[in-house]
Amino acid sequence: TTKPLDFCAMATFGRKKGAISSRSDKKDRDSLKKLLEEEAERERFAEEFEEKEAKAEKRRLREAEEDEREQKEQRKAAEAQKGKANPVCFLDIEVHAPAGYGERHGRVEASGRLEIELFADVVPRTAENFRCLCTGEKGRDLSFKG
Repeated sequence: TTKPLDFCAMATFGRKKGAISSRSDKKDRDSLKKLLEEEAERERFAEEFEEKEAKAEKRRLREAEEDEREQKEQRKAAEAQKGKANPVCFLDIEVHAPAGYGERHGRVEASGRLEIELFADVVPRTAENFRCLCTGEKGRDLSFKG
C-alpha cells in the first residue's frame, strides 16, 4: 500500500512546516522596518512641533510683557505731561528757484516758518524725540540740516 502524498511537505521542499518562504519573510521584515522608521519620523516631527510651539509661546509672553512695560512708561509720561502745554517746534523753510548761469544759488521764491505742535499728552516719546531732532539737543549729528 502506498501512502497518500503530503502536499504540505511537498510544497515546502524540505523546509520546516509552517515556515514562511524567504521571499515573503524578507518582504515582511522590510515592511516592518519601513513602518517603524515612519513611526520614528512621526515622533521626531511631533517633538520638533512641540519645541517650536513652546518657543513661540515664550516669545509671545515676552512680547506681551514688553508691550505692557512700554504702555506703563507711556502712561507715566502722559501723566507727567498732563496739565502742561504741548511743546511747539518750528522749521524755517526756503524755496529757491533753479540757479541761473554763473549763480551759485537761485533766487528765493518762497520762505516761511512751519510751526508744529507736538502732542506730548498723546505720544510723549515721539514728541520728545522730534523736539530733540528739531533743537539738536542730542548732538549735531541728530538734527535737521539744510
